[in-house]
Order: sequence, then structure tokens, then C-alpha cells
Amino acid sequence: MANRALTSPTPSLMIPRRTLLKAAGLAAAATIIRPAFADSELDSLYAKARKEGGLSLYGGGPADWYTQWAKQFEAAFPDVPIAFTGGFSNELSPRIDKQIADKKLECDVTVLQTLQDFERWKHQGALTTLPNAVFEHMDRRYYDPGKTFTGVSLYTLSYVYNPSLLGSTVPASAEDFVNPAYRGKVITVYPQTDDVTLFLYWTIVSEYGWQWMKDYMANKPSFVKGHLGVAQAVDQGKSAASFDTITELSVVQPGYDVAARVAFSKVDPSPYWPQSAAIFRNCPHPAAAELFLRWSLGKEQQRAMNRKGVWTVRDDVDPPDGFEPIRKYKLTDKYHAFVTNAPQLAELRGRFQEFIGPPVGEDVR
Repeated sequence: MANRALTSPTPSLMIPRRTLLKAAGLAAAATIIRPAFADSELDSLYAKARKEGGLSLYGGGPADWYTQWAKQFEAAFPDVPIAFTGGFSNELSPRIDKQIADKKLECDVTVLQTLQDFERWKHQGALTTLPNAVFEHMDRRYYDPGKTFTGVSLYTLSYVYNPSLLGSTVPASAEDFVNPAYRGKVITVYPQTDDVTLFLYWTIVSEYGWQWMKDYMANKPSFVKGHLGVAQAVDQGKSAASFDTITELSVVQPGYDVAARVAFSKVDPSPYWPQSAAIFRNCPHPAAAELFLRWSLGKEQQRAMNRKGVWTVRDDVDPPDGFEPIRKYKLTDKYHAFVTNAPQLAELRGRFQEFIGPPVGEDVR
């Protein structure tokens, strides 16, 4: 394979160096934001939720995504405390499966990356049909046509690089990462442990062939269990670059825009996905669950939540600070179809493991 020369990107490739971090306090402050639906409807839901006594939320991904979110909800709705259970999406879904099978639901609302779990629960009849008000100002690509689950935020995979280790060059495509200049300097999540990273690798080998994977492994990349580990490694200078950061996780690192910067390829499409939520049928706190979901999807809360490299699912809220609207970037919309093809997932996990070897090391949460 012919390696591309490293080139400086056009200005539109790089994320502008603006005051991205000035908004970092938005999620940390428990701002009291009430949804903009009728007071009588809000009062009724809130009254029922207070009688239920709380809410059980299961969230896939780094815990910090949810802890500030929960604090904001509790500030807006006192007397409805959230019991949060975190972990990787593929660890939480088996726990929920057991609760459904035992008919002893503990989880009211779950927010996960694994869209295939929502599809499976939908076909089992385990999910509540959500009210139409949830979907106002929402792109149809981001929720289930049957209205049993919905995206709450849009996350992307992008490039991240450390200028002190790479200088002024920025990787422009997957071909750049097999250039000898990147030997021993690139880090990603193990693709066999994370479906969105598996999808990313699959989009690359679908375009460049399996020879790319051979050349990439010959370049001695590093692997870690969890996207937080990728963001931290590049920010701290332990690795020079990655094509597999969750944009938001890199943006919130202490050295962002100084030690590390993110960029989107104009050559290869970037995976994105709606981090999705659902309410379980016969859950212990149904009113609190609906209140939480409707509040989370309100315009004011979406604006507050999605300021740091996270895009909103609504069509009437601006993109995160310093970024373009999400459809301005070169994206692939095939993630849902990919993760709901179970035989292909199993085959690809095995095939990539043949190249990489079994995952080692601790989970980075």
C-alpha cells in the first residue's frame, strides 16, 4: 500500500481554536432547568415522581457523563433522587436482561451505546412506548420509529493528536496511520471490546482492505480498554495520536486545545451514534422515568448538556461550542445496521482479535 504524505489540513478540517473550555462549567453547575411543557403536566408528573420516591438510572460509558446530569435533575426536581449504576454498555445490558427474565426490574431508565440491546428489548415487549412530546424537534434518524427508545445526545469518533509530538502535521485519513512516522505512537480502544470502535475499524478495512490492518499492526499501535484511556493518553503525551477518540472525552481533558486537539477527516467518514435511552415496562418508578427523559430532551437542558463536543438530537439547538452542525462533517449512518447484525459482529470480533491478540489491562472508566 502506498503511504500518503502527512499534510497540513485545510482550515475546515481542524476544529477552530476557540473558547471551548469556557463552557466546561455548564455541566458541572447544577443549573435548575425546567422543561417547557405545560405546568399542569409537569406538576402532575412531578407529584407522582415524588410519591415513587426516586429513580434508578443505568448509564453506559464514563460515569462523569451521568453524575453532573443527575445533579442537575435533582436540583430541578427535589425529592426525586437518582440512584445511578454505571459501567460499559455491554456489561449493563446482561444485568438488565436478568432483571427482565426474573420479573424483578430495578432499572427504570437506561442510557446506552448498544443500539442492538434496545432493538432486542423492543421485540421482547420490555420497553414503554414514549409520549409524542418526547420527539418534538427531533430528527427521525435519532429515534426508534416505534417510539420505544430515543437518542438523548449524539457522540462522534474523531481524530485526536498531540501537537508537541507531531508538530504541525495532522493525520488526514486512515492511510496516514500506517506511515512510519506514526510507528509506536497511535492508540485506540481494542475493537473487539467496543462496538463503535469495531465499526470504525470495519469501515476502514472496507475501504482500504485487510492489508491496511496488517500494515497498521506492523506499525506497533497501542490498545486500551475504554475511550477515556485514549483521550488521556494523547492529552498526557503517552501517545501522539488516535483515529478513535470520542470527541467529547478529548475536549474535556485538562490539556485540550494545548496538549491535544481534535480533527475530523474529510477523506474517511466518521462514525457517530445517538447515545440512546428507554424506559422499561413495569419499572418501579414510571413517572420519575418519564419526567427524567422529558426533562433531558427539553430545549433548555439539551442546550446545557451539549456544549463540549456533544451534539444535540434536537433541530433547534446550536452545535457544541467551536464545532459545526453535525451534518456538516463527513459521517457514516450505518452504525445501527452494523450493530444489529449479530453474526457479523461475532465474526469481526474474532477476526480483529487474530490480528491484535486478546485484550489485556484494566478497564479505563
